[in-house]
Amino acid sequence: MEQRVGIYKREGTRSAPPLVDKEFRRVMVSIIGRCEWPGGCKSRHELDPAHIRAKGMGGGRCEDTPVNIMVLCRKHHMIYDHQMGQGPKNQEMMRRHTRKARTKDEWRDIRREWTKRHPGLDAAGRRRRS
Repeated sequence: MEQRVGIYKREGTRSAPPLVDKEFRRVMVSIIGRCEWPGGCKSRHELDPAHIRAKGMGGGRCEDTPVNIMVLCRKHHMIYDHQMGQGPKNQEMMRRHTRKARTKDEWRDIRREWTKRHPGLDAAGRRRRS
């Protein structure tokens, strides 16, 4: 049995699969190149892509979209996953912070890479309007 869900096509499923793109995560780390932790961590070593709202933290689908991924050093990734990321208030604070902290050039490069990989979707993973 084949079903169409939005732009996705999966056999025997009722919901759309998550937008998981490991290569895009690596591209984001290379574009940003520093820890995006609020308060000024400028670490450029051991950087990981981190989901602002992951499935285990109350998110629906764990999506690799530019607005749901932040780049954190390993230390801050552990802090966020195990302490801060539990509440929606903290998740929204991190989302606002990453929007403001990224430069225009970084956003331009991120969007360029995103549209190359996902031509029909905007930066939040929604279908683009024509």
